[in-house]
Amino acid sequence: MNPILFTTVAFDPWNKFYGNEEKTIYKEPSFLYVDKKNQKYFVTCTNFKNLSPNGTIRFSQVDADTKLLVYMCTFFSCIASDQYGAAIYLFNDGSVVQIMNYITQCQVKGSYYGHHCYVSPSDTASSNNFIKCTSIAQCGQYNQGQNTLNLEDGAIIIKGVNISKINAISGAALSINSPDTNPKIRFCNFADNTNSDGYLIRTQRNRETYILKTNIINNNCQGNVVIQEINGVINVDKCAVINNQKQYNFQVIDDGSIIVSNSYHDGIYGASDNGGNLETTMTQQINTSFCLDYKTIDNSIRETHVIHPRKTILRRR
Repeated sequence: MNPILFTTVAFDPWNKFYGNEEKTIYKEPSFLYVDKKNQKYFVTCTNFKNLSPNGTIRFSQVDADTKLLVYMCTFFSCIASDQYGAAIYLFNDGSVVQIMNYITQCQVKGSYYGHHCYVSPSDTASSNNFIKCTSIAQCGQYNQGQNTLNLEDGAIIIKGVNISKINAISGAALSINSPDTNPKIRFCNFADNTNSDGYLIRTQRNRETYILKTNIINNNCQGNVVIQEINGVINVDKCAVINNQKQYNFQVIDDGSIIVSNSYHDGIYGASDNGGNLETTMTQQINTSFCLDYKTIDNSIRETHVIHPRKTILRRR
């Protein structure tokens, strides 16, 4: 009998996104400050911990040839006290890709942007501004900092990203501004985040954003808005937008448009200012009878009632 042969192909993230260009491989668990143009950094397999007050990775001089790839890194308790971007900052040029990273207890202070990152690459459709397969949790401080992900310019893709238990003034999940292609947000989870004001998710400036197969649940938006669009279009498709504390699920400003389709929600609450438009097709409203009811017994056993219109399931642990 012939043996079964298995072949494996090593994943080379740098080659996938940047080809065979020369790069500097960085694995030091310390502050990375780049102040020269035409620099190419592959930051990988590094644990960044307790770095402050200037954040973690900061590019102060960039050009169109600047390239950054952050792969399989952790950022723990990294703080930018009077800067943008607690973990990653790159502004006004270049290209950035982030894959398979974990970020926790990081934050910016005051009204600065980017509990995780402030990234603004080259203003072209060929400039990467990607975040994939990444978890961002327990970052920020109540009424401090804005926009966990602050992404501007370039081709923006957010895929397989978890953002949970974040505190911020606004933008506890993300803000997208002036992208050069239609942004795509796919297979993500935005849950248990808290804003003291403003929006949870915002996109703006004349593009069509796609939010696909994404959970947006249990967020506290302090009586404001879950998803906000300014002067562009958002397509929300095959998503769950439920159990968020808010005034509106959706808000459209300045001739913007939000189209919600094939999605679950607990009520389409929308507001339109200055000609905005909100459309819904093939949506399903979920009654509060689908919620979870938790009870504690003898301070040790926790009952979970999964309440369904036709049956109730009781779990204990």
